[in-house]
Amino acid sequence: MTEPALPTGWSGTVALVLASSTGGVGQHVRSVAGGLVAGGTSVLVCGPAATQEQFDFTGVGARFAPVEIPASPTPADARAVLALRRVLAAASVDVVHAHGLRAGLVAVLARPTAPLVVTWHNAVLAGGLRGGVSRLVERVVARGVRVALGASMDLVRRAAEVGAADARLAPVAAPTLPAPRRRPAAVRAEFGVRPDQPLIVSVGRLHPQKRYDVLIDAAARWRTRTPPPVVVIAGSGPAYLPLAARTSAARAPVTLLGHRTDVADLLAGADLAVVT
Repeated sequence: MTEPALPTGWSGTVALVLASSTGGVGQHVRSVAGGLVAGGTSVLVCGPAATQEQFDFTGVGARFAPVEIPASPTPADARAVLALRRVLAAASVDVVHAHGLRAGLVAVLARPTAPLVVTWHNAVLAGGLRGGVSRLVERVVARGVRVALGASMDLVRRAAEVGAADARLAPVAAPTLPAPRRRPAAVRAEFGVRPDQPLIVSVGRLHPQKRYDVLIDAAARWRTRTPPPVVVIAGSGPAYLPLAARTSAARAPVTLLGHRTDVADLLAGADLAVVT
């Protein structure tokens, strides 16, 4: 758990806020919620209904209130701000902890009476108008929080640069995986991997920050090896179509698997796991 240490026996209420998520942020919020509940804290998770369906926050003992915060800014943000304001007022929370800049912006605009903490999970990479808007959001969030947490030191430095008075490191651990359910041979058979072929697996959200373009370009060069490695990428996200087009154009031996629930099986069957 990466929450700041709470006093022993503290029994207040923490609201965890997240925007639309299909990957790491949702998993992290579920982990934090479970850790807080186990320590005796009351937890309220606020986010899109789809996140509750996927990550089951109530399954670890948290309460859930639907607040529809989309992954990208839309006119619906005003409704999300009002909805979060109503939920927080009714719940009488002691701490609000938003995850990601989208949730952080909505939380700042909701003006909670409780101290606000925001975790930076990703850097802003976009350029042009979208990048400019994102950098403005960074400043608004940094100056509106009591504490800014960064999942890595570059994010801590960025939060401080754009105005956070208190920026700290809070590493985000990978979620605990269940034991594999299939034998490695069965996993390899699914992808037609011969006994003498390497199987390379990467797992993560399909987003430019993950740099799967690097893996695809490398795989295209590996195509001439004997035997050529088989590369599979498990995950979904907004970069799916560009990555699929890049894979096709490069004739790279890469398969985009989409969202998978058997990550433990995939890793157990792999010769190499890659984080780009």
